Amino acid sequence: MAGDSQHTAYPKLLNLFIFNSTYGQKEGHEHEKILFYYPNSADLDTQVRHVGLAEAITRFSSTFRKDGDCEAVHTQKTRQLFMQPEPNIWMVMTVAIGWVSRMRESGPVREYQSEAVQDVVLRACLASLYRTFALRHSSFNAVLEARGLEGLKATLESFLTSYMSSVELSSGDILTVWSGVSFLPLDRQTFLRIHCCLSLLQASFPTIAHTAFFYNQHIVWCGLAMEDLRSLSQYLNTQLLPSRKDSLTSSTSSSSSSSHTSYLSRFVGKGVTPSLQVHVRDECGELQPHHLLLYSLMGVTICLTFAESESLTPQLFEKIDRLLESKVSQLASDIGEQASKKAGSGPGAEGGSGGGEGCRGQRWGEHSAMCTTTT
Repeated sequence: MAGDSQHTAYPKLLNLFIFNSTYGQKEGHEHEKILFYYPNSADLDTQVRHVGLAEAITRFSSTFRKDGDCEAVHTQKTRQLFMQPEPNIWMVMTVAIGWVSRMRESGPVREYQSEAVQDVVLRACLASLYRTFALRHSSFNAVLEARGLEGLKATLESFLTSYMSSVELSSGDILTVWSGVSFLPLDRQTFLRIHCCLSLLQASFPTIAHTAFFYNQHIVWCGLAMEDLRSLSQYLNTQLLPSRKDSLTSSTSSSSSSSHTSYLSRFVGKGVTPSLQVHVRDECGELQPHHLLLYSLMGVTICLTFAESESLTPQLFEKIDRLLESKVSQLASDIGEQASKKAGSGPGAEGGSGGGEGCRGQRWGEHSAMCTTTT
């Protein structure tokens, strides 16, 4: 029947690649420009052709637009987004536009749903990807200087393979555009107990540089700069914590075999000093390497950063666990009870989301929409 929908295709990622426009200047060496290409199943000629076309577009557009980069190319079937996060290094993403096949008198006709693919959303996805990379590795050029070209390619391959398996790059919403983060509303007493717990922790371990308190993907407290908070929140919620839940499920029986693994099981990571290297801003706003410790128990995740120069020992982890375990268990139980009551009181009771610019030392408390700056 005319007008009936027969088939539907949704937007999907066709390719994602990163290249350095200063490499591979000699004929026959164009492949040297490529730092990363997805899907890796594409043959080298296809990769070189796509990178060459993207580079030609950026150069051509620069003759007309002196005040910025080429941002997007539209065709009937695709959207191609461009981003230059660092000098001479481009990130390019191509997304296929979804379509609906409708039966007409002349036969089936595909109607492309271009309004469902927004440049601002896709560009925000690219920006979020780069921020997460910067959280772990500082920048492309920093990795290049430290590990060389092959080291940069290996780092990009490892990072992006993991990132793309957990984040849908071809879609997003308003929270993606504004790098939104979700805040948890709590009553004043519970919030002050959390504050006291973290203050005691920092007083007991003065080498702690920053703290953050999450409950089931919601932010309760954070001493990081807002830009770092956005990156850390996404990294936790899309990559670290989901994989931790899987590993805990598969190793429940073995993890309870000794007291040694008992306290270590509450830290995210492997080894006797489980930690990650991240890059967060110092007082001057410069990215600096830090150790990140993640303490996770009963839905609560506490993030602790230490300067890279600090030595992490098994004794430090055991002392942190001894201080936190009973306090976090009680806090998690009380927060869960509050969340259940709010969820039962009606829609919209569980908190809001925030974006916008922030500053170092922000604390979020009662009803979470409030943000005050401490001095």
